[in-house]
Amino acid sequence: MNDQAVLIGVIVFSGLLIIGLGIYIHQAKAYNLIAGYNTLSREEKEKFDIKKYALTFRNSFLIMGILMIFSYPILLLLNLDKYLSIVAISIIIIGVLYLNYMGKVYRKKGNN
Repeated sequence: MNDQAVLIGVIVFSGLLIIGLGIYIHQAKAYNLIAGYNTLSREEKEKFDIKKYALTFRNSFLIMGILMIFSYPILLLLNLDKYLSIVAISIIIIGVLYLNYMGKVYRKKGNN
């Protein structure tokens, strides 16, 4: 097994894991796995629209996972595969920043 096959396997596994976590948290209503939700007070939890946030969480993780899986083949086609680490880290950072922002949006709006 060559190094490229191992790298592809790791990338696909990571992407599928991210997608699976997003779908699991949304479908199983495993809101306690969302960072920071357990630390909210009862009043803050009532104001926070967790169902919309969980849907946003699922969609974000789905997009992040798909981008992770397809980033390597696209970078190979463009002969930019040496930038895979930068692209993968950027995908995760942008996704986390977006979810952090959306958490603040859903906290401010409450159940509207």
